Amino acid sequence: QGFIDNYDCYYSYIRERLAGQGGENGCWMQISYEELIEDQKAVAGNVYKFLGGIAPFEPRSGQSGQSQRQTNGNLASAVHNFEQLRYAFSGSDREADFYDS
Repeated sequence: QGFIDNYDCYYSYIRERLAGQGGENGCWMQISYEELIEDQKAVAGNVYKFLGGIAPFEPRSGQSGQSQRQTNGNLASAVHNFEQLRYAFSGSDREADFYDS
């Protein structure tokens, strides 16, 4: 929980520093990983618009243009304290991340 609190505080700090500097329609924009994964085309469209209306591009042939898992390995074997984390997140909205889908 400490990491999450520090993470949230860091980004709150950044937003405070950028307040009044144009926000989404000015000199900066915020994109979350979750938004990007949920709707890549819409987020990319917003980025193109932010960058001055540049034309969207298609991935080069041989590239899917989609986010893909980098390994098929088992997460439990890659994370030393996986069971502790699974227990710590049980009952939270992140619990599903600790089970294969």
